[in-house]
Amino acid sequence: METKKSTLLVTPGIPFEDTQQAMEYSESGRAKGKIIIKIK
Repeated sequence: METKKSTLLVTPGIPFEDTQQAMEYSESGRAKGKIIIKIK
């Protein structure tokens, strides 16, 4: 039986003021999952 190993990668939320930077990070292909934007 083959066993697969997974790794949890959690990045800190990005402040709403830096939304443009988050979009650029997402479009660069480096993001491996969801990007969280902090509103408060």
